[in-house]
Amino acid sequence: MFFKKPVNKVDKIESLYHSYGKLLFVVAFEILENQHAAEDAIHETFEILLRGNLEKIAQPESIATRNYLCTICRNVALKLYNKQKRHDLNNTDEIELSPKNVFTPEELVLNKEAVKNVSDAIYHMDIKYREVLLLSRVHKLSITEISEITGLQSETVKKRLQRAKHILKKELERRKSINEKC
Repeated sequence: MFFKKPVNKVDKIESLYHSYGKLLFVVAFEILENQHAAEDAIHETFEILLRGNLEKIAQPESIATRNYLCTICRNVALKLYNKQKRHDLNNTDEIELSPKNVFTPEELVLNKEAVKNVSDAIYHMDIKYREVLLLSRVHKLSITEISEITGLQSETVKKRLQRAKHILKKELERRKSINEKC
């Protein structure tokens, strides 16, 4: 990443946004699962910076800055998620049942178990593999975009993605064989 020396607060914010905006979007979207809510989380993250935390960033290009921004964004996204969850619980009467979202109890149990099984397998994966797998499959980012976000070379991203798929496949096969024995 190339950083020009920020002259004032606005330049510094713009520089940080251009450098870390995509990464912060991924962090927020992973929690909120909604594009507009993720964009709101990024906006609030930069508002927090402007309200007095901008001075804490001495070197915009450092890992510490990246981690600091991700932490702020993650906390903002969690706050928005919890607020939305409370709102959804208060508006349960708005849920509409239609044939497209009505499943048999067996389908619900099987689907829930499959999702939980895959989620658990991904969660227990080494972070370096989990990160590229989620960015690629969940967030639909290209190898180039993942490379930009993570700061890794494209070939490294490709190899980690390949290994992540292999690890996931082996783990799911292992879990399936354990379940068949029971």
